[in-house]
Amino acid sequence: MTRVGLRGITSRRLRTVLTALAIVLGVAMVSGSYTLTDTMRGAADSLSSSAYDGTAAVVSAKTAFKSEGDFQVRPPISERTLDQVRAVPGVEKAVGSISNRYHESIPGDTRAWIEPEIKVELSSKDYFANRDPVLEAVLNRYQK
Repeated sequence: MTRVGLRGITSRRLRTVLTALAIVLGVAMVSGSYTLTDTMRGAADSLSSSAYDGTAAVVSAKTAFKSEGDFQVRPPISERTLDQVRAVPGVEKAVGSISNRYHESIPGDTRAWIEPEIKVELSSKDYFANRDPVLEAVLNRYQK
């Protein structure tokens, strides 16, 4: 049986070389995708952990409903709540975060969502003038 196999390999050299090349390339692609995935996961973990360096506590609002996924979208807390956190003895610094996540209401869409606190109209004039009205509205509100 070995002799028949060796005879087939030696008589069809091109097919043997191309088959070996296909196997090598397939293994290289699979191992490369695993390496890329692990590298990206490590970078994301490092980024999220460095975002909370020096943080002793995180205050967030309760969700209106329980989510099945790993990431739950929480409603924003008010400026009044942030002021209450700042007033707690021992709190050196309390900052809010600004998120650009929102859900645009579409007729017939019944999913629960939270309306953005700062409403800004967007136009093509702003886009072509290289102006960001959302950023301007946020900065005007929080740089008082």
